[in-house]
Amino acid sequence: MSDVQVWTLIGVFAASMFGVIDIVTTSFTRAMKAGFEVTGYRIETFESRVGAKIDLLDRDISLIARRVFPKEPT
Repeated sequence: MSDVQVWTLIGVFAASMFGVIDIVTTSFTRAMKAGFEVTGYRIETFESRVGAKIDLLDRDISLIARRVFPKEPT
């Protein structure tokens, strides 16, 4: 092989490596963004459910406290 052919092969190999790196980086970035969006939605859903259950628990405790410690009329 002549010098020209060797340099051509080096150039083709370098260009293909840059292309592969670009594709992998783009795919990884898209996957990470999609994963964070799904995770963020799941966290928000979890927090809203826990918040609703805490509100119900607070209501029940308030009811129990009013029955156990009734206010005396003044």
